[in-house]
Amino acid sequence: ADGLTDYLASGAIRFIGDATAKKIIEHFEGADQTLAILNLPAEQAIAKLCEVSGITDWRAQAIKEDWEAQVTTRAIVQFFAKHGLTAKLALRVYRHFGGATMDVAQNDPYRLVDVEGIAFKTADKIALAMGLPEDAPSRIEAAVVYALDEAMTRGHLYLPRNEVILNVQEMITTNDVDAAITRLEMQGRIERESINQHDAVYKPAARRTETDAAKQIVRLMRSVAVSRLATLNNDTLNDHIDQA
Repeated sequence: ADGLTDYLASGAIRFIGDATAKKIIEHFEGADQTLAILNLPAEQAIAKLCEVSGITDWRAQAIKEDWEAQVTTRAIVQFFAKHGLTAKLALRVYRHFGGATMDVAQNDPYRLVDVEGIAFKTADKIALAMGLPEDAPSRIEAAVVYALDEAMTRGHLYLPRNEVILNVQEMITTNDVDAAITRLEMQGRIERESINQHDAVYKPAARRTETDAAKQIVRLMRSVAVSRLATLNNDTLNDHIDQA
């Protein structure tokens, strides 16, 4: 029942939050019976849903409509539930990859680390369970991406290349991190720049954040400088020129 409660309360279906999901399942005495009710023809399903306290006819209609429209979503939620992901996290994956979700999950599960909230260990568990080898290039690439994501949670917009290598080697046993970094750069999933004699490695979003912040600071400094000069009288301005 927990899996169905989680799905119903995930936001996929209108008018159902956690309390209503529990109320529905309790009313129909379990997940199996609830599923049977939801899968009834529309008129019958709506009539049964209206038996639940607080569910009006128009809400029942909306719930049934959403349930029918969520066939693909339910399949995705069920797939990820087998691997320990909550419905909310499965839906986040679906929002990120859209129609390619199942293809990514089944053929390139390490790409799941691109989704906020999916840790490397989670993607690794799914991938290994599906038979991907421990030395798969995509495994090393995922560890690199996750190392950069973790750095961002600690306030770092980039990591020096050597730190990326060390962090990845703490997660998995490999000597191929350099090659993975190169592949990720070619894929556009990371970017590199020389900073203070360091080979800095960024996620593209982090680099845009840094660049945008720098531009805003420059604009602010120029604005302040122009404002201060505009308020100076001629004598003060001449003093500044003489002192220059």
